[in-house]
Amino acid sequence: MLKEALRARTAGTAKEKQIFVFGHCRLTVLTPRLIRVEHCPDGAFEDRASTAVWFRAFDVPPCKATLHRGTITLTTPEITLTVYARTGTPQTVTFSNGKTADCLNFGNLHGTCRTLDATFGPVPLQDGLVSRDGVSLLDDSRSFLLDADGRFCPRKRKGKDVYVFAYGHDYRAAIQDFYKISGSVPLIPRFALGVWWSRYHAYTQEEYLGLMKRFAAENVPLTVATVDMDWHWTDPNKRFGTHYKGKDGWTGYSWNTELFPDYKAFLQDLHQMGLHTTVNLHPADGVRAFEDPYPAMAKAIRSGAAVTPFGTPTLMCSTSPMKKRAWTFGGWTGSRAKKVMCPGWTRWWR
Repeated sequence: MLKEALRARTAGTAKEKQIFVFGHCRLTVLTPRLIRVEHCPDGAFEDRASTAVWFRAFDVPPCKATLHRGTITLTTPEITLTVYARTGTPQTVTFSNGKTADCLNFGNLHGTCRTLDATFGPVPLQDGLVSRDGVSLLDDSRSFLLDADGRFCPRKRKGKDVYVFAYGHDYRAAIQDFYKISGSVPLIPRFALGVWWSRYHAYTQEEYLGLMKRFAAENVPLTVATVDMDWHWTDPNKRFGTHYKGKDGWTGYSWNTELFPDYKAFLQDLHQMGLHTTVNLHPADGVRAFEDPYPAMAKAIRSGAAVTPFGTPTLMCSTSPMKKRAWTFGGWTGSRAKKVMCPGWTRWWR
């Protein structure tokens, strides 16, 4: 169970007047232009928050829904949505101006790209929240759920969980209402808007501190000192005799004590200079056997993996309660980072 302070504050259960149920299909009016459509073969609908949608309880104007010849028709003050009841598939949206659009995600303006590694030329993008046709679909059917104790858990039932965004070309309103169900974006700290120093270079502790002092002497107003991936060991296969087929040394959670013999003093010195500190992280390869936090994490998840020092399994984040807790608190990803005054990661997706 996560500590109370770390649990997400959610309101996943909608109010009764928002909900319309027809057999195995449930429609929930979140706003007059945002409708949740579920289809569950056993009729056990999901009220827990998901990783994408935290809030569903809202005050909405009066709406009505009917079932006729296998088609559900839901009418709000802004739109009329039709849904094929047998499968829970959204069909069409008719707007208050009389125009109709199909729920096929045609004209979708797409979202963002998570990584540009190994890309040349055009990059395929996933669907976004707005569309030239006026209707976009957010498929939440496979996202993880949040239990009452704050843990992530996979969905056990197969079914359909789709959000219909019917905003026409009012793209700003679509994004604003998405924030209503997902939660607002936290404001970043003011120092993050300042000047960052980041260079892919194997600095030594003395060299890096000397550079920061030089910046101060030249009145360069840095706010964030970033240490790239050489803060951790980058040659584990050679150094520790491990045999790993991934990108050797890209992921790491143990300080390189040859370059940073006293990393705690290093971070303290940066702090006294008024600099916030972040270190580079490529998390995809998990915590390997040579890492400093490996024994504690192996013990925390009761894996027995720490019996031999090397060649043991890589510890990865998962939905297992013990593994999730270990990943959050047992290693660098949680309290250990704070103990050495490193407030955050510069996270590179790999």
